[in-house]
Amino acid sequence: MRVVLEVATGPVQGKPIVLLAGQRLQVGRTERADIAFPQDGRMSSIHFLLEAEDEACYVCDLNSTNGTFLNGRQLSARSPLQSGDQVQAGDTVFVVHSGEGRAVTEACATPGPVAASAGSALSTVQSPAATAVKICYTVEKCDAGPLLYRGSVEQISPHHLAAMFGTVYPLFLMVDFRKLAIPRPQAPEATDYLFDWLTPQAAAIASPVLFASDEVATWPKIVEEGWGMDALVCLFSKQDRSALREHWRQALRGKRKREGMGTGMIGYCWPSVLAMMLSHGKPSQVMELLAGVEAVLVEMPDLPETWQIYAQKPITEVLGRLGLVESKSEMGLPA
Repeated sequence: MRVVLEVATGPVQGKPIVLLAGQRLQVGRTERADIAFPQDGRMSSIHFLLEAEDEACYVCDLNSTNGTFLNGRQLSARSPLQSGDQVQAGDTVFVVHSGEGRAVTEACATPGPVAASAGSALSTVQSPAATAVKICYTVEKCDAGPLLYRGSVEQISPHHLAAMFGTVYPLFLMVDFRKLAIPRPQAPEATDYLFDWLTPQAAAIASPVLFASDEVATWPKIVEEGWGMDALVCLFSKQDRSALREHWRQALRGKRKREGMGTGMIGYCWPSVLAMMLSHGKPSQVMELLAGVEAVLVEMPDLPETWQIYAQKPITEVLGRLGLVESKSEMGLPA
């Protein structure tokens, strides 16, 4: 059984927590927890425990200060979870989606209405009906070295996939809002330009930005609207944001040539350039570019109906844990 706890309220609304049979996850406010919500000041450092078994998933309060509530009632013992249940810890509410297939995946980015009544009682949110749709992908080795995992956006949309994969590795977005023709989010991190060698006025016009998904609550909508516009790249990395941003700034600015020529700009921040580099570039340069990056989710201009994940190490096991199935042929994928 696969279980998703979707964040239904708060600054990271829509963020999913995915559990598979045999997994145990501690949820809390600090890095001591497996899944941390530092924005919630009423959540304890380690607040509650999730345990997934073959046929059921359980929640248990971990002596939190403000208690853990299941459908409005404070937990006093380990309790089973069902689809539609709501778990509240601090000011954060999670909606439970359980089962297999596409419905659980789509729940990651389809928050339902949550209404608070007297005390901590919450209205029940019904999960969508389950469907038995397999999410398939193919895998191949690129000339440049990385493994390329490809699937159809009809089976799983890129922002759903990013949300799920983001439960395994932290998700960062490199976005060119000029190409999207939408305003940048108000978060300060979304105005820290990658082309920092330009003047602020020029950077505001020409430069993409890089930010962590938990810093901008609207990131799923940004991915949904920006896919296919050569405007965004999803990076999965265990590095902190500052280190990752500096690495990509150096990569985008390029290196000074021995002849003494000035530093130029390289367009790795745009999918049309990055995808070609990761597929057909020099292996040594690709390895350097992907240093500290676990995987890259990106569109390919000539295949807009597909998603592509590039990774230097195999991620088949990770995709399997998320419910995706490897296909030995391209059957079911766009030709």
